[in-house]
Amino acid sequence: MNLDQVTLLILCAVVSILGGIIAGIITASIISKRNTYKKIKKILKNVGKAADYEELAKVVAQIIDDNENEHGEIDKAIGILNLERKKNIKKLGYIRYDSTEDISGRLSFSLMLLNEENSGILLTNIHMIEGSSLYLREIVNGNCETNLSEEEKEVLKKTCLE
Repeated sequence: MNLDQVTLLILCAVVSILGGIIAGIITASIISKRNTYKKIKKILKNVGKAADYEELAKVVAQIIDDNENEHGEIDKAIGILNLERKKNIKKLGYIRYDSTEDISGRLSFSLMLLNEENSGILLTNIHMIEGSSLYLREIVNGNCETNLSEEEKEVLKKTCLE
């Protein structure tokens, strides 16, 4: 395994983790913006100050406007989360096998990590008597630019169908 492959693997893991962290932060901010204790207290305080029905109607109208604005912000945040969610790894598939008849123990493997759109990476480790080789292939919409072995085709098909 060379440095470029390790770097790409680490980069994929970091991007996936950052996507999860961003989604968590956005979700936490949405939840905290919803009717908090202070906001409810403020609303009740303003309603209590209303001298007549016209003033009460103005306060209620303002509250409705504020809620509509917040709903717009929440809808935008949900849209962003939905776009980011599609990029996260959702599907995992693997297969273990013997690379040759001379080697047993199923020490060779192919590991597939895909997102919702069937894009991601395929890691294949081929174990031989002389050592092991690790290959990294990019998968885009369920397809790979390079030729795949039978085992890799099998794990790709199995993982895409999940």
